[in-house]
Amino acid sequence: MYEAIIQTLYDSVSQDISIVKLAEEKLKSWETIPGFYLSLQDVFMEKVLPDNVRWISIIYLKNGIDRYWRKSAKNSTLSVDEKEKIRKRVLQCSIEENHLLAIFQMIGMNNYKQKNLSLINRPFLFEELSSMIMDSITSKSYTFQQRHLYTLYQIVKNLCASRLVRAKYNLQQITPKLFQLISEIFKNYTDQWIYTVQSNFSESEIFPFLQISHICLKILRRLIIYGFEYPYRNENARFFFQLSYTYLKIYFDLCQYFKEEMSSFLYSHIILFGKMFLKFSSTQSTSIFLMPNSIEIVLTYLNIIEKNADIFTGQDTEYVKFIHKIVMQGLFLIKSSVKFLHNSDILLEFKLGEYKQEIEKAYKILKENLFNSEILQRIFELLITKFMVLKPNDLFAWEEDPEQWLLTEEKQSWEYELRPCAECLFIDIFSIYNNVLSNSLISLLQAVEISFDENTIFLKDAVYNAFGLSICFLPDSVDFNYIFINFLSKDIQVQNSRISKIIYRRILILISQWVSSKSSKNIQSNIYTIFERFLDPYEESNDLVVQFTASMSLKQCLDEWDFEKEQFYPYLKNILDSLLHLINRCKLSDSKLKILEVINIIIERMGQHISPYIQSIVDILPSLWENSEEGHLIKAIIIVTLTKLIKSLREESEKYHPLVIQLIKYSIGSSLNAYIYLMEDSLELWHVLLQETQNSSFQVLSLIPLAITCLDYETGNEFMKFHSLQFLTKLSNLLGESRFDVFYIIIKVLDLTLQTTSINLYSDELIKSGFIFKILESIIINQEPKSITIQYFSLISRICLQDPSIIFDFLAKFSFQQDVLTNEEIINNFLNTWISIFDNIGNPKYRKLNVMGITSLLITNNPYVLINIKPLINIWSETLSEIKENKEGDALIYWNTQDEENDLDTTNNPEMIRRQQLIKQDPIHTTHLETYIHQFFFSCVEKNNGIEQFKINYQIEDISNIFR
Repeated sequence: MYEAIIQTLYDSVSQDISIVKLAEEKLKSWETIPGFYLSLQDVFMEKVLPDNVRWISIIYLKNGIDRYWRKSAKNSTLSVDEKEKIRKRVLQCSIEENHLLAIFQMIGMNNYKQKNLSLINRPFLFEELSSMIMDSITSKSYTFQQRHLYTLYQIVKNLCASRLVRAKYNLQQITPKLFQLISEIFKNYTDQWIYTVQSNFSESEIFPFLQISHICLKILRRLIIYGFEYPYRNENARFFFQLSYTYLKIYFDLCQYFKEEMSSFLYSHIILFGKMFLKFSSTQSTSIFLMPNSIEIVLTYLNIIEKNADIFTGQDTEYVKFIHKIVMQGLFLIKSSVKFLHNSDILLEFKLGEYKQEIEKAYKILKENLFNSEILQRIFELLITKFMVLKPNDLFAWEEDPEQWLLTEEKQSWEYELRPCAECLFIDIFSIYNNVLSNSLISLLQAVEISFDENTIFLKDAVYNAFGLSICFLPDSVDFNYIFINFLSKDIQVQNSRISKIIYRRILILISQWVSSKSSKNIQSNIYTIFERFLDPYEESNDLVVQFTASMSLKQCLDEWDFEKEQFYPYLKNILDSLLHLINRCKLSDSKLKILEVINIIIERMGQHISPYIQSIVDILPSLWENSEEGHLIKAIIIVTLTKLIKSLREESEKYHPLVIQLIKYSIGSSLNAYIYLMEDSLELWHVLLQETQNSSFQVLSLIPLAITCLDYETGNEFMKFHSLQFLTKLSNLLGESRFDVFYIIIKVLDLTLQTTSINLYSDELIKSGFIFKILESIIINQEPKSITIQYFSLISRICLQDPSIIFDFLAKFSFQQDVLTNEEIINNFLNTWISIFDNIGNPKYRKLNVMGITSLLITNNPYVLINIKPLINIWSETLSEIKENKEGDALIYWNTQDEENDLDTTNNPEMIRRQQLIKQDPIHTTHLETYIHQFFFSCVEKNNGIEQFKINYQIEDISNIFR
C-alpha cells in the first residue's frame, strides 16, 4: 500500500492532466481505508522524496484530519491506534529544513488541535518539545531551533485562543517552566545579535539570531498575558518585563544600523513589544502597572511620540510607516492607562481582599508617577499642537478632491489614524482632568487669537478643535457668547481664500458642537447669518468643503429641541436656495444624501412656512432619482422628502399626486425588487398621502391593487372597496397563522370595511375566499381563546347590523362544507358560544356592539334564536343596568377606551376628519340601546302571536321591568 501511495502521489504532480485526474480519483478512494493517513505521514517524513510529492502528502493528511479525525465523522476509518501514532510523530515532522514545508506542516498541526484538543493538551508533548529545543541549542542547529520554537508557538497560540477551562488550566500549568526556558533563550539570542550588530558583523550572521529571538518574543508575549493569573507575582515574568523595557530602548537606538531588509525584522520586534504592552493593559489592567518599569515604559513611548511628532509631514517611507505604528501604540497605551484610572473605582467595587489593595496600589502609582500635572501638560500640548493639527497633505487632498476628502474625514477611525486617535485621547484625558487643563486650553485659545497666517493657521484650527471637543467638560464660567463675539466673529472677517477656508470650516464645526448647551438666543440670529454666508455658492472663499460643513452644522442647530421657526424664517429662502445649489454641485451619493437630510429637517421644522419654496425642492427630485441608478439609499431619502413635503402642504399637496403616485407604484410594484429597500418608506408616503387627501380620485384609487399585493409582504392596509375576492383571500391566508398584532390589524381592516361598505357587495366573496369559514371554524370547532373569539363576534355583529339573515346563510354553507357537525349542532354551538362570551367582554363599546348584533337575530324569527330568549333577556338586563346613555345612544364610557380609532391625532388633517366622522356615524354612538332592544324584541313578539302567547311558548315572565 505504501509503495502504491507514493506512486500515486508522483502521478498527482504529473504534467499530464489525465494522469493527475486518475491519481486524484485513486487517492480519494483510499480516504476511508485504514492506515492511509499514517502512510501519508510516512511519505512526508521520507526526506529523500521530492518536495512536491511530500507537499501533496501533507495536504492530503491535513484535509483528511479536517474531515475524519472526530469520532462522529461519517465513514471515518481512523482507528485510535492510528491517531495516537500520528500524534506522537507530529513533533518529529517539525524537523524540516524546507521552510515552506515546515510552515505548512505546522499549520496542519493547528488543524489537529482544532479537531482534537488532546493532541496538544498532553504534558509529554511539552516535555518532549522542550527536550528537543534544548538538544537543538546544544547542537547549534539554528534551523531545528527555529522549527521547534515555531511549533511551540503554534501550540501556545492556540491554547491562548481557547476559552475552554481545561485548555486555560493546562496552559497555566506549563507556563512557569516553559516561560523560564523561552525567556532564557530569548535573552541569550537577543544579547548575541545586539553584540553582533555593535561589533559590525555581517547581516548573514545576525539573521538567524533575529529569527529565533523574534519567535521567542511571540511566544513570551502570549504566555505572560494568558499563562499567569497574576504575572506580577512571578519572578521570571517580572524579570522579562523589566528586560523588555531595556531592550525596547536598545532596539530604537539600533534602528540606524540596519539596512532595509534587516530593519523590517527589527521593526517587527519593536511592534511585538508594543502589542504585548497593549494586550497586557487591556486584559490585565492592574497587573501591568504592578510590573517593574511599567511607568517608564509608558514614558518611553511618550518620549518616542514627542521625538517623532514632526516626521509625518514628509514622505511616506517604510520608516515613517513604522513610526506611525509605534506612535499609535504609544497613544493607545496612554489611553488604556487613563481608562484604568477612570475605571478603578468600578474595579474596586467587585474585588475584595488582597487584590483590592493591589488595585489601589496600581492607581496610586499611575496617579503620582504618570498623570501628575507636569506630564499631563506635556501630553495635553503634544496632542493639540502636533497631532490634532491638519497637515499640508490634508490641505493638498482637500484642494485636489474636496468631496472625497470630506468623505475620508468622516470615515476615519481613531484606531487607525493619528488625528482621530489624538482627539479621542484628548477627550479621555480632559474628561478626568478638566479642572487642571481648562486654564491651559483658555491660554492656548488666547495665544492664537490674533494669528491668521499660513504658519499658524493649522495650530489655530487644532486649538479650536480641542475647544469644541471639550464642550461637556469646561466649567460654566466659560462664556461661549463672549468667545463667539470676540474670537470667532473676528476670524470670519478675514479674507484669504486658501487659508481662511480652514478656519471657516472649524468655526462651523465649533458652532454645531456648542450650540446645544452653551449658546444663547441672543446670538442665534448671528449664527444663522453665518450659515447663510458660508452656504452662499457665489462667495469666493466658500469652497465645497466649507459649504458642506455649513450644511451639516446647520442640521445640528435645526435639530435642537428649542428651535424657533420665526427666528429662522428670514434666512429660509437664501439657505434653501444654497442647499439646492450645493446638492447639484456634489457628485457623490453620500454627499447628496446628507444634504437631502438637511432639507428634510428644514421642511419638518418649518411646516407650512416652507410652502412658497416647495416647487424648487420638488424640481430637483426627479433628476436625483434618475441619477441615483441602483442607489436605493438616495431613492429612500427622496421618498422621505416627499412624505415631509406632503405633511407640510396638507390638502394643498394634491397637485403633486401624479409624481407621488408614480414613485409609490415604482417602489412597491416594481419587478426590480426595489420594494426590498423602499417599501417601508413608500408605505409611509402612501399613508400620508391618504391622510392629506380630501376626496378620492382615480389616481389614488389606482393604488389599490398594490395594497392587495402588499399583503404578500405581511403588511396591513385600512382601506377596501374593490377587488374583494383577492383582498379577502389574502386576509384569509393570513388569518390563524399570524401573531396577535397582525391578527388585530386584520380585524380592524374588516371592521372598517363593514362600517363603510355594504355587506351585500361581497358576501359571496366572504365564502369563496374561505374567510368567513375560518372565523366560524375558530368559533364553533376550534374553540379559540376568548380574546380572539370576542373579536370574531364583533365582526359578526357588524354583519348582523346590516343583514342578520346572512349569518344563517353562512352557517348553512359552513355546515355543508364540513362533515363534523350537523346544521342544527352548528347553529346551537354558534349561539351558545356567543351568549357565553358576554361575561368576558369588558369593553363597554364591544359589549354594546355584540348586544346589538345578537339582538338583531330576533328579526329572522329563527327558532334556534328564540329558544335562547331567556339568556338574551339576562344579557339585556345586565347591560342596560350598567350604562346610562343619552337620548342619541352615546355615552362617555364608550369613548374612555384605548382603541386605535379613539386615539385620534390632534392634527386636523383630512384623514382625522374622516375618522372622526366615521366614529360619529358608528351605530355604537348613534343607537339608543334600550330603544333598539325594545324594537327588535316586540317586532319578534308580534310575529309570534303577541306577548301572552310568546310568554307561554318560551316560558318567560314579564320583561317590562328591564325597559325604563
